[in-house]
Amino acid sequence: MISLLLSIFPMVLAMDDPMGTGGAPTPSASSDKTTAEYLSDLDGDKPSDRLLAARVLQGQLRRALRTEARGKVGTLAYDDARAALVELEQRLPGACTNALAYTNVVAPCAEMLAMLDVFDAIPAIEAVQATETRKGPQRRITEALVALKEKQTAG
Repeated sequence: MISLLLSIFPMVLAMDDPMGTGGAPTPSASSDKTTAEYLSDLDGDKPSDRLLAARVLQGQLRRALRTEARGKVGTLAYDDARAALVELEQRLPGACTNALAYTNVVAPCAEMLAMLDVFDAIPAIEAVQATETRKGPQRRITEALVALKEKQTAG
């Protein structure tokens, strides 16, 4: 009898958890915002919102660039990636250049500017690189700056 109850108990738990999360909270807070709201948060007052916005936008940019590079033209995934890139290419350079003033998003913004080939941002990134004292962000900024300069000389 006990073995029967023990075999039924996990099934009851599974039926009580239709999302299959095991009772863990689902990360819905970050998915409720639009790209425009994240771009706005990048220049916001709260450091935690700026950092979250930079991470989300960098992830969106990476996914869109990867999908565009590897996807088939005309597929839904490719078209979605292209639409995301159009918006990010228009709005992200200005937002990231302004956000270089905030120390907690300097590295991701420098990387995103390099991913988008924003050559006009080189002086701003160099200025930030000269003042950055933390090793991790300094390395990421340097790598982004080197990549951006290499693309500029190659293209």
